[in-house]
Amino acid sequence: DYVSSVYEKDGHKVEVTDVEGGHKYTLTETKDDKKVSEEKLENGILKTVKYEADGTTVKSVEMEDKNGDSDTNVSVNDDPTDLTDTKKVNINDVNSGKVTLKGVETVYVKSTANALDGKGLDYLNKSGAKEIELDSDLSLTNKDGGTLDLGKIKYGSHKLTVKTGNTKSDTIKFGTEIAGDKLNINGFEQTQDKVDFSALGATDKNVTKVASNAGQEASNGKIYTTDVAGDIAGKNYGGADFGELFGDGKAFKTAAAAEGKSIVAVKGNDVTKVYQVNDTNHNGTIDSNEVKLVGTFESNVELGDANIA
Repeated sequence: DYVSSVYEKDGHKVEVTDVEGGHKYTLTETKDDKKVSEEKLENGILKTVKYEADGTTVKSVEMEDKNGDSDTNVSVNDDPTDLTDTKKVNINDVNSGKVTLKGVETVYVKSTANALDGKGLDYLNKSGAKEIELDSDLSLTNKDGGTLDLGKIKYGSHKLTVKTGNTKSDTIKFGTEIAGDKLNINGFEQTQDKVDFSALGATDKNVTKVASNAGQEASNGKIYTTDVAGDIAGKNYGGADFGELFGDGKAFKTAAAAEGKSIVAVKGNDVTKVYQVNDTNHNGTIDSNEVKLVGTFESNVELGDANIA
């Protein structure tokens, strides 16, 4: 256990303060009155911040669960990275790859001033955390292109806006979470960007175009796209507007492969809505409550074979 103490030699100083038994302390290291590092143990989290030569710019951050709890959580937000709270870290430090998490189960992300970048999301996915929970509406950018894996994201009551508008190829990998109207995708480029619906049961790599009166039976693992005349932003094909898409003389039959899962992308004049069709009661008939919105492209994107990862 640490005790309150000070060690000084040749301009180098190490000071231990705020000691409470073996569960709380603060250790500050300076060189010529500039911070080299700080560490603080509190609330079961040991947080270590190291600084660049100027003594103020964050070089690295490590946050480690020291209690071995099964519900350890930390918050990524707009607050500056310091020792005020051992469970908080600035979102820009995450985006720049400065943060290491150890033993953390849940990461809450809350930011109104900054976006989470693809690099930051990739790090959080690989950090060992089981869930990434939105604690506010959030923008997700992808400046360097590559895959945006949404598999660990829990939306709750908050919206995630994915902004893919860049000059590089982006792949959006959907998770099993049914996002509903909480996931919007902006800037999707049909000529270069891709989607991965495999976690939602769509294992096929091809897209089947379906006419508005085709009477197509939804088959397991398939991906379909269909056009609807007019604007559809206000439509709910998994609710009041189910009969416009499913039924006699419509794009899809209500009969489907028992226990089957498929994806249907509905393109209107304004947006494209993506639905999972899932025969959850295994009776071979699709009901409105088995059609779930999983995301919306904020433009009339028409997915093709080249867009499937």
